[in-house]
Amino acid sequence: MTKFNTYEEIYEIVEESLVNVFEKDRGSIFPDSDFKEDLNLDSLDKVNLLIELEDIYGKELVTDENEEDEQRFYTVKTPHELTSLVLEIVNKLNKGENSE
Repeated sequence: MTKFNTYEEIYEIVEESLVNVFEKDRGSIFPDSDFKEDLNLDSLDKVNLLIELEDIYGKELVTDENEEDEQRFYTVKTPHELTSLVLEIVNKLNKGENSE
């Protein structure tokens, strides 16, 4: 289990996952690369990317219980948008853990 707490850490993991899991060339991945148009990822690939992030983090990041985050996940189009969303979710999770 890896805790990631900064934008840079999360972006690095997103980028690594795109390289290792989806066999994308690191040189073709930019924060504003479009998942569909530039990286040829479909919605199922995005779900698999989320599962990879959850496996690394050791906790579900997007659940049916939080419809807003779930809806936002399905609308992210770039590594930057995904990283920002995951950072926001991680911050909420960390805040919840610290208040217990």
